This record gives sequence, structure tokens and C-alpha cells, in this order.
Amino acid sequence: MAVVLAVFLDLVGFGIVVPQLPLAAARFTSSGLVIGAVVATDSLLSFLLAPAWGRLSDRMLAGSGVKQGRRRSMVVAMLLGSSVILLTPFVDDIWLLLILFTLSLTGMATAISMNFALVNDLLRNPQHSGKAMGILIVGGNSFGILAPIVTGYVINSTGSYNWAFGIAGLLLVAGATISLTMTRKPIEVVRTHVPAPHAV
Repeated sequence: MAVVLAVFLDLVGFGIVVPQLPLAAARFTSSGLVIGAVVATDSLLSFLLAPAWGRLSDRMLAGSGVKQGRRRSMVVAMLLGSSVILLTPFVDDIWLLLILFTLSLTGMATAISMNFALVNDLLRNPQHSGKAMGILIVGGNSFGILAPIVTGYVINSTGSYNWAFGIAGLLLVAGATISLTMTRKPIEVVRTHVPAPHAV
């Protein structure tokens, strides 16, 4: 449940941040071509960097570390790194904005994938991997639907998207805290026993 909650916070943060990137870039330029280039560059860099962080996580962990759930350290690091999105309202340069968004989106994407790996690390019985992953996906995506709703209410109430970035950053910090403190025990999937029908 803790991992699902961490993924929920990550996905809500992700869903808040991504739609705001063109609006944030529009503060510095009115060129649609430049705004599109910034958004595309950010996505490309995140695409390249996220697998590299995941590979580094795998290489840093020994076999015993995996079973003890030490991958959580990388999850926490990625979520905290992605919380730099909090600084967006104070940025006055489009290239610095690009760096912040790249760091944030890379951290969020990497944290999501590492949370899946963390669940697999903590499972006592690998046979339950499919069920656990299904719960994680359904739970995370169900809560992720809240992201555009939260964003809309925040912007409508404040008249600015700055608060949306602040909320996203705080959610990511909360996700890091949950990952650090609540993912230390092995996961035991409870099997539902269905009694066999009695012979007539």
C-alpha cells in the first residue's frame, strides 16, 4: 500500500507538471516553434536519462541489498530531485527552466519505474509478482486521474499556475518521505482460498 501511495503522489505530480511546461515556456517567448522545441528537448532528455538512472540503481545494489529493499534509497533520491519543480516560479531564464523540467520529469519517470522494481524486490514469493504489479498499476493510474482536476481547481482559484508547481513539488517530497519510512518490510500477498465444492 505504501508503494501504491508513493506512485500515486508521483503520478499526480507528473500529471500536474507536464501540461504546464508549454505555459511556463510561454513566459519567455511567444514563438510556438521555440516552445515546441523546449517541450520536445525536455522529453528527449528525460527519455535518455531515466534508463541510465535505472541501470545505475541495478549496478549499485548487491543481492542482499535488493532483498532488503534498499532500492528505496534511489526512489527517494529521484523523488527529492524531481521536487526542484518547486523553483519554477522563481526562474527567469528559459534554459534554466528547461534544466529544471528535465531534472524533475527524469526523476519522476525513474521513480515510477523503480517503485515497480522495489515491489518485485520486496515480494516474499515471486509468483505473486503479476498480482502485485496489477494492484500497483490500477491504484497508481486511478489516483493519477486526479492530476488534471487538481490542476484545474488550483489555477482557477489562484489565477496562476505557480501554485500548481508548488503543490506538485510538495507531493513529490511527501512521496519521498513515504518511500523512505514505509517500504522497509517484505510484501506478503494474501491468497484468497476458495473451498472446493462438496461432492453430491
